[in-house]
Amino acid sequence: MHEKQLDRRLRASIRFLIGIGLALTGLAVAILWVLVAGQNERSLPRSARVAEPVQLGRLPLEADRPPTDSPDRFPDVAALNEVFRQVADRVTPSVVYIQADIPFGRDRHHDFDEEEQGFFRRYPLPEAVGSGVLLSAEGHVVTNYHVVEDAERVRVTLSDKRTFEARIVGADPSTDLAVLEIEGVEDLPAILLGDSDGLDAGEWVLAVGNPFRLTSTVTAGIVSATGRQVNIIDDDFGIEDFIQTDAAINPGNSGGAVVNLNGELVGISTAIATETGSSQGYGFAVPVNLVTRVAGDLIEYGAVQRGYLGVRIQTVDAALARRLGMDRIRGVYIAGVANSGAAARAGMRRRDVILSVDERVVNASNELQSVLARRRPGDELVVQVWRDGEVLDLPVSLRPRDESDAFYQIEIPR
Repeated sequence: MHEKQLDRRLRASIRFLIGIGLALTGLAVAILWVLVAGQNERSLPRSARVAEPVQLGRLPLEADRPPTDSPDRFPDVAALNEVFRQVADRVTPSVVYIQADIPFGRDRHHDFDEEEQGFFRRYPLPEAVGSGVLLSAEGHVVTNYHVVEDAERVRVTLSDKRTFEARIVGADPSTDLAVLEIEGVEDLPAILLGDSDGLDAGEWVLAVGNPFRLTSTVTAGIVSATGRQVNIIDDDFGIEDFIQTDAAINPGNSGGAVVNLNGELVGISTAIATETGSSQGYGFAVPVNLVTRVAGDLIEYGAVQRGYLGVRIQTVDAALARRLGMDRIRGVYIAGVANSGAAARAGMRRRDVILSVDERVVNASNELQSVLARRRPGDELVVQVWRDGEVLDLPVSLRPRDESDAFYQIEIPR
């Protein structure tokens, strides 16, 4: 009996030792396999390796996490409401209601012969209505050219309901702007002027005007985009660098004010994009920095003194950049150069690409037009151009527009 028990213990010990041996052997094999596999992976070509998961976005930094108790994260609605109210109170007296009498036969929508014009003269003249903004205490009002175009008589009604006759000081179809002067009045509430160059998408703005003859109407929204070109100015030298906003703008708002939350003018309401004739959230305004430049010339000279570069231009897109051999998509392509224009005198050539004007980068045709629209003949500036892989800085002296000036061969790449 004792020998049988000893034999069973011996067999159990042997099985235990065999189990430990197998476990150690398995562990050794696993370690060896990992080492061999790692060596093989390093020896594989890059294309044969297993791709690691892609990290979408960047890992958050501590600075990216706003404090949960930050008062700026959840602004006081009552305080924001008070800002809107104060801005409306400040701006509304500076926005006027314009009524323009348009003689039959001189508007763009009808074509009457003399007999028909004589018949219609027995009845009240058709009336265009819109908005305007007081630029000076002496009664200068800026509005859209299309509001007073061909007007025989213009009346301006202030927010306090006083009505005055006004004369057209000057107009600039290229920017769809005009300046009126109210006669026989002083100490009017001129609007504060802002800086449209510093305006960014997402900023709050208010639009003040007279839509559908509803005087002194205030709407709110944000800047949706800047530098928009929507091809609405019917002029060969049209300049479009619009501020886009979703503040409700409707017929009658034309010429009205778009202001920031400081109550400063940043744009003049000009147009809407719509399929119904009413606001669909796409309003466009002329930037105030261009407005003040145009209005200042109209008041001082009666016409805009504008310097011209003398080029035909096209925005550079991906296909054109590739054709020219550019390293990236940028700039404005010169498709033609006027024989005696400022560009030709500065040494610019067809197929050059304008990169900047006085260190201000331009990446669209309307951006370049807007920059130059603020300059006068004789102004000196530096234009940076790309030419066959080389970047050149060319001094330029702007010249007046010459209607008779011919262009070198014009090439628009396809």
